[in-house]
Amino acid sequence: MTQPVNISVAVLALCLCSTALAGCNRDEAPTFVPESGYWSYVETMVVSNSCDANLVPDPPSSFLLSYGGGNSFQVEVSEQDVYCDIDGAVFDCGNYTTTGTFGEVDLTWTVTWEGEFSSESEAEGTETTRVTCAGDACVLLDNLPCSITVTFEAAEI
Repeated sequence: MTQPVNISVAVLALCLCSTALAGCNRDEAPTFVPESGYWSYVETMVVSNSCDANLVPDPPSSFLLSYGGGNSFQVEVSEQDVYCDIDGAVFDCGNYTTTGTFGEVDLTWTVTWEGEFSSESEAEGTETTRVTCAGDACVLLDNLPCSITVTFEAAEI
């Protein structure tokens, strides 16, 4: 007799989840609509770091943000677009990847950003950069792969 009750509870939970909560993945409209334009970018604190300082490039001091409506925006970094999602005040951005060499070693830097808007023109968050290596010359460098996580502040200029 208890089995029908359990099935009913499961069906009710599924219905509530899919109707009232839009599939249980609530995508809230942006709390603050980010201003399109140039934004300043400042790293504020190193949270963790397993990389040699020479392996992590300096961040840009500014970036171009483009908001076209909805729950996403774009950030242009070194002529590459990074797409970001907004859920309420919180945002997260897809990977930004670049490659280069350090001496004879081929490196890849993969950067992700996540954070929160505190207004239409201010945000703070966390940037994580992962450094990886490809090829036989990787043995020339210790501690790869490595990563560095920093906090940042960004504001419309």
